[in-house]
Amino acid sequence: MPPLKKLGVTPDMDLFASRLNFQLKPYIAYKPDPEAHAINAFHVSWKGYAFYAFPPFSILQRVLQKISKEEATGLLVVPNWRTQTWWPCLMNMLIDFPLILPRKEDTLYMPAHPQLLHPLHKKLQLLVCRLSGISSQAEEFWLALQRSSWNLGVPVHKSSTTLTIKDGECSVVQGVSIPFQHL
Repeated sequence: MPPLKKLGVTPDMDLFASRLNFQLKPYIAYKPDPEAHAINAFHVSWKGYAFYAFPPFSILQRVLQKISKEEATGLLVVPNWRTQTWWPCLMNMLIDFPLILPRKEDTLYMPAHPQLLHPLHKKLQLLVCRLSGISSQAEEFWLALQRSSWNLGVPVHKSSTTLTIKDGECSVVQGVSIPFQHL
């Protein structure tokens, strides 16, 4: 798990894993699994753990709600889908800059058929986000962010469209730019 060194985090529980894809032990399986520490991460408290989670995309809103409700802290792997209803919630829970994972053929595969590549492997950009449901931690991160998308002392361009097309690897929430970093 190379992104962990860059984020300075050592998770101690892998949520939504299986014996075929766990990143660390102990892990909590999404479905019955004989090697799992527990089954169904939604039935276990996350508060006492520094979690790592790469859940099915369809339950991301529910995952974010649990993080918030239990004031949990950890790493969440998500698709870079800024138009999803869960995106603002995700951005508001950040406590570090999101990391963009490199696109590799073996990053995503079909769980039932590991030899098959996921159909979105060429198009999907994944982010590793360090999140906290503890609002004071998120506020501390937000206070350190740049309030303008333009550096002071640099001449202003007539149009920022060119810059957006060139870079675009950030998100803006409540007028605050959150740049993404490459792994």
